[in-house]
Formats: sequence, C-alpha cells, structure tokens
Amino acid sequence: MIWSRRDSALEALASAREQFLALVAEIRPELHRYCARLTGSVIEGEDIVQDTLAKAFYALSLSPDVPPLRRGCFASRTTRRSIFCAATVAS
Repeated sequence: MIWSRRDSALEALASAREQFLALVAEIRPELHRYCARLTGSVIEGEDIVQDTLAKAFYALSLSPDVPPLRRGCFASRTTRRSIFCAATVAS
C-alpha cells in the first residue's frame, strides 16, 4: 500500500517536471544567454538558470494559475545578479 502511494506520487512529480520543462523550453536558451552575459561566465550563468528554474518550478506548484514565466524569470535573475555582484566584490 505504501509503495503504491509512493509510486503514484513519483509518477505525478515526473509528469509535472516534464510539463514544466516543456513550458520553459522556449525561454531557457535566452535566459541562459542573459545570465551568462550578466555574470561574464557561461558556468555561473548556468548555475543561475538552474536556480531560477528550480524556484519557478516550486512557485508554480503553489500557484493556481500559470504566471508569465518569461517576465518572472528574467526579473528574478536581475535581482540574483545584484546578489552575485555583491558576493564577488566581497570575496
């Protein structure tokens, strides 16, 4: 009984993940280029993209509606860039 509930939950999560990835597939390359330019590093840019998408996935799970992802992701990254710059200067 416990395994069937666990398997159902994992299937639902996998399905939600696939739907989310399909939803962001169009903006991900542009978001990555944007973040890489902001940080001056392709690797740092990728880290920020992954962080952004993880936060967006979580936020979508809490929202009854799908917000405009492009605007939200890019605005979120501008804030992250400020934090990244402050951390770089401090170190």
